[in-house]
Amino acid sequence: MGDIAAKKLDHESHLLLDQPLLRLPIELLRKNFRSAHFEVEKDGTYVKNTLKETATACVNGGRLAGRRA
Repeated sequence: MGDIAAKKLDHESHLLLDQPLLRLPIELLRKNFRSAHFEVEKDGTYVKNTLKETATACVNGGRLAGRRA
């Protein structure tokens, strides 16, 4: 039928095969994470600046700078 030795897995070569196949998905995950992190930081900065501007306008009893009511 079949050779039993041929059916045994060689774990060392199996790990060597998996390493290059996993490298690309990990690099893509890192790239996506960096991109998402940049967008979150950018939006967070915008929200903080808008809240600061709104709070300052409320305290001063005036309008928001550069905006019309």
